[in-house]
Amino acid sequence: MNLTLEEIFKRNLCSGKDNIKSTLEKYHHNLSVLEYLEQNKEVSRKSNFNNIKNMKLYEIYDEYLNSKEFKMEISKLKEQKETDKYIKKYIILAKNLIDDFYY
Repeated sequence: MNLTLEEIFKRNLCSGKDNIKSTLEKYHHNLSVLEYLEQNKEVSRKSNFNNIKNMKLYEIYDEYLNSKEFKMEISKLKEQKETDKYIKKYIILAKNLIDDFYY
């Protein structure tokens, strides 16, 4: 959670994996996307990657929790007729998820 988004994409997580070939392909794809964004500043700017690449994962998640998208997700749960109890628990778990990584 303390790694930046760019650090996560650059990290090789292949050791000890059952399907190393598939994981390695994804890792190399991530590197090629990062290289592409580095070389194409306008695409990087338009995609907002410039702003989020140096944010830590917990910061991105916190921003999501305060976003219109998270509120829309809650609205969808209401539309799907989820109970108020379920929705409250969903929100509490979402907001406490970061704490679970540290404690």
